[in-house]
Amino acid sequence: MIKPFMVKMLGPARYQNSVSFVSDVYQSTFLPIKEPGMDIVRLLLQKGDTVCDVGANIGRFTGLAARKVGPNGKVYAFEPLEYPMRVLKAAAKLRGWSQAVPVALGLSSEPGIAQIHIPLQDGWKPKTALAYLADEAKGPTVSQTIRLTTLDAFAQESKLSQIHFIKCDVEGSELSFLKGASLCLAQWRPFLFMEIDPAFCARRGYKPDELIDLLTSIGYRAFARTGPLALEEIFSVALSAPKDEYFFIAQNKIASLPKTIKIAPKEAP
Repeated sequence: MIKPFMVKMLGPARYQNSVSFVSDVYQSTFLPIKEPGMDIVRLLLQKGDTVCDVGANIGRFTGLAARKVGPNGKVYAFEPLEYPMRVLKAAAKLRGWSQAVPVALGLSSEPGIAQIHIPLQDGWKPKTALAYLADEAKGPTVSQTIRLTTLDAFAQESKLSQIHFIKCDVEGSELSFLKGASLCLAQWRPFLFMEIDPAFCARRGYKPDELIDLLTSIGYRAFARTGPLALEEIFSVALSAPKDEYFFIAQNKIASLPKTIKIAPKEAP
């Protein structure tokens, strides 16, 4: 009852920039991530690593990664939207994470400018975590113009010498991201933790198996989490499958995984 009253009293914009902002900074800074897969992620991240958080939103994964890599590591948090970028910067400053580097860019297959659509909850609250690129918006949305680059171009311009881990959550733009990261993936073989939603893939005109095919063609293997610290190799994602997170691990890194991560092998169909 209090929230609708405050929204009405302050107006949607002032509410988001005051009450929602404080709440989001608190969540980004202090609340642990409980999503499936974080148990494995915590084991893969090491002190001194370079991490790319692609689709960082308010920075909850950025915070986890910053704590794991420590002051000698780097976490590049790519977030093209204005509001979550402000939250992310405030959270990083509050915790003193000099290793967290906010980057106000989206990552795609080529540099440029794009319109991103942000779904509105209850007709007014922007759900930035669900923002997506598409030719046309569906349902109540607000649009924002964003700048795009590729991971390959960013790595070259920033003179990166290594990328150890990539988390990618870009609401259907995963294929475009991978195409713009081909050199980094081929050269450094980072661990890749990526959300795949078949419905969002379809919105962008491709099938989820195209992601798996692209990565396996350059020496990666795909895994689904089946339980605590447990992975099973997969070769396909059904079009009817729900949204889920998957691990992609380069073949040459399988043998050196922490022994506590159990992998169930599976014959290719």
